[in-house]
Amino acid sequence: MSNCEPEPQDRHLLNVQPASAPASRMVKKSSGIFNHNKQQMINYVPLPRRSASKDHVSLLVAAEISRRPVCLEGIITMRNSLRLAVVGALAVASFAGSAQAATSATGTATAEVLSTLTVTNTSALQFGQIAANNGGTVSVNANGSASASGSIVSTGTRAPATFAVTGSPNASVIVTLPSGPINLTRSGGSETMAVSAFNTAPSGGFQLDSSGAGSFAVGGTLTVAANQASGSYSGSFSVSVEYQ
Repeated sequence: MSNCEPEPQDRHLLNVQPASAPASRMVKKSSGIFNHNKQQMINYVPLPRRSASKDHVSLLVAAEISRRPVCLEGIITMRNSLRLAVVGALAVASFAGSAQAATSATGTATAEVLSTLTVTNTSALQFGQIAANNGGTVSVNANGSASASGSIVSTGTRAPATFAVTGSPNASVIVTLPSGPINLTRSGGSETMAVSAFNTAPSGGFQLDSSGAGSFAVGGTLTVAANQASGSYSGSFSVSVEYQ
């Protein structure tokens, strides 16, 4: 049987009657729906209790909208097809949105190779002239201040060591000092005196100027033993400079 005709068991659902009054729209009657374009009255017929469902109501409405009889099976099929079509449309729209969200950009990478750092000792750390007596310490600080402790007498030129640095303009550098004491050894002998507590100014690190130049000073503390052997003592210590 064609899907455009009601099933035999459903024929009692529709009662088509001719109408006489022309009109351009459907008017809902208390007994049914009047289609003036078709000049027909489609009456609602009471349904058995078990058949009074939304599917049968949809049958009547869909028949009127399409202006042709539509069977219950066709209505169910149309509803399912419509549901699938809507889901498909949503899926396509979602995919299109995802595709449009993908984008790209080009990044850049840069690098600067700094000039090789050089550091040069421009003056020595000087503790001056010392009378040992019962011993003590002489401190010469990087900021230029000096002091003595114990029974020793310290005089003469006392000054911190100075260093010159060259590198890349405006670069920051850090100074590393000796981690422990170093020894000064008497010229022509084996006697020693220890230098410790190294300090620097500027403290820790500093910035080179626009020409890439800079300088710093290093001080320390000399320990003198009681009755320290007389003579000239000298030694060396290492400092390092690196970019910060």
